[in-house]
Amino acid sequence: MDYWQSQRLGDVAVVMAIIAHDGMCRPLGYNAFVFSGGRFAGTVSPVPMSSRDDGALSRPPALLASGRLEGSFVRYAPSDPLCCPSRPAVSVVYRVEQTEAGPLLQVERPSVSGMVLPRTGGGVTSEENTAPSD
Repeated sequence: MDYWQSQRLGDVAVVMAIIAHDGMCRPLGYNAFVFSGGRFAGTVSPVPMSSRDDGALSRPPALLASGRLEGSFVRYAPSDPLCCPSRPAVSVVYRVEQTEAGPLLQVERPSVSGMVLPRTGGGVTSEENTAPSD
């Protein structure tokens, strides 16, 4: 599929893989596999995802100029119909950390779309009320 093409930026590559499709061609059992320098670094989800499930990747992750990776995950409330997740999407930024054992994909920061979480230990200032950007 054209919308699941492999991506590469520098020495980081993202390859989307899928097990199957349902009767309406929605992906089942998919994940994004991340490689650094040709070595496996990890997946964006610890388990295979399926469309219309809570926590499913909504589109292929984006490779950022900073060398990071960003994925957006849908969130369903228990009473949501399968067509329409009502909770804000969660965006997760990853980085590839080089370790002695090889590259390792690490979560750098999660954020919820449309929601700003204050830092602990005090009130929110106007400077803290904006999400950092890459």
